[in-house]
Amino acid sequence: MTRRVNRLVNRLVPAIGVVLALAGGTSTASADPYWLDQAKAACNQEGFRSFFEAFVRSDAVRKRYTATTLTRIEDGKRRQPGPDGHPGFPIALADYTYVAANAPANGRSLPYLRVRFGEAKGGVQQVHWVRIRYEGNGNDRDGQARIIGMIGKPGRLSFQLADSCWQWTEDATGKGVATKP
Repeated sequence: MTRRVNRLVNRLVPAIGVVLALAGGTSTASADPYWLDQAKAACNQEGFRSFFEAFVRSDAVRKRYTATTLTRIEDGKRRQPGPDGHPGFPIALADYTYVAANAPANGRSLPYLRVRFGEAKGGVQQVHWVRIRYEGNGNDRDGQARIIGMIGKPGRLSFQLADSCWQWTEDATGKGVATKP
């Protein structure tokens, strides 16, 4: 019975967050304790991908695990956050698909992202992302849509281990950012 309930919660909590985000809500506060617990458990087990899912899905997790000084790099040049701070986290999840969080939907779904995980020197976890365009709808022979192109500038998020968990320390976009680790 407990497994069934856990599976149901794992499906409903993300769906609630997506509905709130699409409805214009900016917080999923009722889901935050769940995602905070998931992030903490992932830190204890050194499970970066689980940590990253919680980080993407919850404002509270991002607030807790973002470094005091977040380095912003655009086209190879360091930028200081403006008076309004950082422009926001660039990745969101719609169900279990990565999408661009800060892009206008233009009446359609948010742009899809290709996301790749890697590890840099010193145990720094990196997430490389780029907007992509698909061809097909998944109904062809192999059941997969095919990536036909990348859109815009690629990005890289860096997370360093500090105080027994990862912290988001760098957000880089543009020239000099590889599309895969």
